[in-house]
Amino acid sequence: MMRILLNIIVYSILPMVSFGQFYIQSDASLHVLKDAEISFFSDVYNEGVITNEGALYILGDFINEGSYLPMGAVYLFGENQSISINNDTIEHLYINGGGVKQIVSDVNILNSLTLTNGYMVPDSTAAIVILENASASEGSQDSYVINTLYSRGEGNLYFPIGIPTAFMPVELHDVEGDSLLIGMSAHAFDSTQTPIAGKGTRMVLDTRFWTQIVSEGTLKDARISLPILPEDIAFYTADSVVVARALDTLGPYRSSGSDDEITSRIPEVYVSSIDTANQTFYTLAVFHDVNWNLFYIPNALSQYAASEEDKAIKVYGNVFNPDGFSFTVKNQWGNTVYKTTSVQAMETKGWDGYNSKTGRREMTGQYMYFLQGITKHNEPFSTAGSIWIID
Repeated sequence: MMRILLNIIVYSILPMVSFGQFYIQSDASLHVLKDAEISFFSDVYNEGVITNEGALYILGDFINEGSYLPMGAVYLFGENQSISINNDTIEHLYINGGGVKQIVSDVNILNSLTLTNGYMVPDSTAAIVILENASASEGSQDSYVINTLYSRGEGNLYFPIGIPTAFMPVELHDVEGDSLLIGMSAHAFDSTQTPIAGKGTRMVLDTRFWTQIVSEGTLKDARISLPILPEDIAFYTADSVVVARALDTLGPYRSSGSDDEITSRIPEVYVSSIDTANQTFYTLAVFHDVNWNLFYIPNALSQYAASEEDKAIKVYGNVFNPDGFSFTVKNQWGNTVYKTTSVQAMETKGWDGYNSKTGRREMTGQYMYFLQGITKHNEPFSTAGSIWIID
């Protein structure tokens, strides 16, 4: 182990190399000047002061229990490393070498986070924070953050995140708010979880979802972009994919729309929301548009009508789910003369004026209908009106 007992200043623009464990005692310091480099091919333990204006290349663990003054770069090029910055700030952080970089304490990125090869995995008590005006690189399948990544500020905020098996980056656009600290994380649904389709959706991605946390401040406005991965073939090829949002993990997930005018840094096929990204959970869905302009129930029928469509009362528009539907017709004395729970029957055959119990045709006059159903937006709906038999 190499110990620093006295202050050391690294001036050289040529790399300085340490092969033994590097230990800086509490009363010692290391000062790396601008344009200087120092490489550590083992662990670095700091209980004193490191002032870095140049570049530190670290192969082993970096345990900072003292003070780290950030004005330069830190390169983590070991295959598997443990990093504890003691809640300090790093000016430029480069992730290289592959493997897992286990983040033990909070790390604040002052200027840039560059992800090339390796995965940053913060512990449950640690946070990686991209500070305001700092940036993160796009990331790739070879390098991203697993678990939550935080970002401060407004504007466009990019989150190169994923799960152990998939790169799932997110971008927030045109973020507006006060003193914001926003965290984004990616997750996988397990086999016991089936997300529910909500308003404006007819099929929800059941493999992956994202979580948004507003840890500090108030979020006033934002849009969100999510990637569409090639393995999600139904969504990858659909032309009606939308962002879907929910307040609970399993939903219901309602449509946030799809805005083709937004350009994202996500290096995949992606979809961007129209609505404000102010929910907690997000996933992808296939849009289902209930067009109420097509919803129509005629108010008269006649067995002598020239058109077959006018010989029965049908429900038009294709706006209801099969479940939870009923259509009832009552006469002027309040007696039920017809009732069905089949959407298909009312959309194809309808009520032709015959009493479903007696089999006889009802007399000329006014009747009342009552409709109850669940729309394809998964919202309850009911209405009533009059029907005339004009034989």
